Amino acid sequence: ENIKAGISTFFPSYSQTPGRATLEDMLKFRVLIDFAHNEAGYRVLTDFALALPAERRIATVSLPGDRREEDFEHCSKIISEGFDQIVIFESYLRERKPGEILELYRKYLIKTGMDESAITMIPDEKDAVKFALDSAQENDLVVLSNYDIDATHAQVMQYKNRMESEYNRS
Repeated sequence: ENIKAGISTFFPSYSQTPGRATLEDMLKFRVLIDFAHNEAGYRVLTDFALALPAERRIATVSLPGDRREEDFEHCSKIISEGFDQIVIFESYLRERKPGEILELYRKYLIKTGMDESAITMIPDEKDAVKFALDSAQENDLVVLSNYDIDATHAQVMQYKNRMESEYNRS
């Protein structure tokens, strides 16, 4: 009986599955928050993003610094297949120097054929989220593959509340 009740009330949301496919309607565009952090996660996230209708797809991405260079290459290939604009940030440097994660991603995204103008490098995770949200236009999908899920969700909700307030004033 408990399982039946759980299944019947389940809906992917921040309260039930924080960091896993949380979709927010932002009036003019949508935001998808997901904690993808490896090749398999980015494959599922990219496929899901491609299944959602959107004019453009914008993503924030990173990998922990202890990942192998080939992991950056594989993830870059996957990401380049699904997004029009990529915002790279750094979060867990681990053994890497500041800027190294940004440059690895940039190098491999360009290697896949992605235009350099579609790649933005912003070291700070929160600043990367702001840039992605500010870049969104009507009917876009912004995919935030961030590590600090609570802070990212709070930032998205603040942005949404500000958008709704501005809309209601006009």
